[in-house]
Amino acid sequence: MAWTTPRTWVPGELVTANMLNVHLRDNMNALFALIYAPIVTMTDAATVALDAALGFVFRLVAAGNRTIAAPSNARSGQKIIVHHLASGGARTLALTSGTGGFRFGSDITSLTATASGKTDYIGAVYSDPDSRWDVVAVVKGY
Repeated sequence: MAWTTPRTWVPGELVTANMLNVHLRDNMNALFALIYAPIVTMTDAATVALDAALGFVFRLVAAGNRTIAAPSNARSGQKIIVHHLASGGARTLALTSGTGGFRFGSDITSLTATASGKTDYIGAVYSDPDSRWDVVAVVKGY
């Protein structure tokens, strides 16, 4: 269901079940889908595409060392989490920097290799004024 602009009811107007479904149920479902979005599985490749419009949580099962390209369709303040599972050996994940890409701060300065068979979680927040995804969390070894 997609979001529709809520209706302004007029005094004396007959409100039908269909009207309520469109303006209440469907919009509640659209909001619920944003909060409880499914995990998006990314396609394993040397350079991995991430479309931020598809969700908030992304999973990559990496069969080699990989680079995540600058995510497309970012929204100001959007938060994402990347699950990076190292398949078949320790794997290094690189994040593309530059406009639209990722940047590290002084607390988290880079990513280290993910141990074989383990998942690392990387959290980032999009900064619209800077056109960058700020890496704000890295948790390793799950």
